[in-house]
Amino acid sequence: MKKIQQDLISGTIVAVFSAIMIMYIIPLGISVTSFGEGASMGINSQTFPLVATYFMLIASCVLIVSSGLKLLKLKKEHPEEFKVKNKPRWKDELRTAILVCLCVLYAILFSTVGYVIATLIIPPCMLLLMGSRDWKHYVSVYCVGIVIYVIFKFIMGIPLP
Repeated sequence: MKKIQQDLISGTIVAVFSAIMIMYIIPLGISVTSFGEGASMGINSQTFPLVATYFMLIASCVLIVSSGLKLLKLKKEHPEEFKVKNKPRWKDELRTAILVCLCVLYAILFSTVGYVIATLIIPPCMLLLMGSRDWKHYVSVYCVGIVIYVIFKFIMGIPLP
C-alpha cells in the first residue's frame, strides 16, 4: 500500500516537472539552433531535451495509471485497509523532491559549466542519494555519459556546451 502511494506521488511530481519543462523551460531556455547534418533532418538544439522529457512524462503517466489501477484493485479486495489512514513516508517523498532539484541543477550546470562537468557531478550525487554504493553503477553512469558525448560530438556533429 505504501509503495503504491509513493508511486502515485512520485509519478505526479515527475509528470508536473516534465510538463513544466516541455511547456516553459525548454522553449524559453534553449535557443533553436541547428548543427551539422542533423539540420536537414529537423534536429535542432531542443530535440534531445524534448524527446527525453516526453519520455519522462509518458513514463510518469504510466506509473500513475498503473498505481491507480493497483490501488483500486487493492481497495476492492481489502476495503478494511482503507479505513485506517496510511500516511506517506515523507522521507521517501523528500528524496524524490531532492532528485527533481538535482535534475534542475543539472540543467543549470549543463548550460553554465558544460556537459562534461555537469555529468561528472550530478549523476553520482543521484546514485548516492538513492543509496547505491556499488562502484559498477558509477562506472556505468560515466560510460553512458561518454557514449552520449561521442554520439553528439562525432556522429551527429552537435557540439555540447
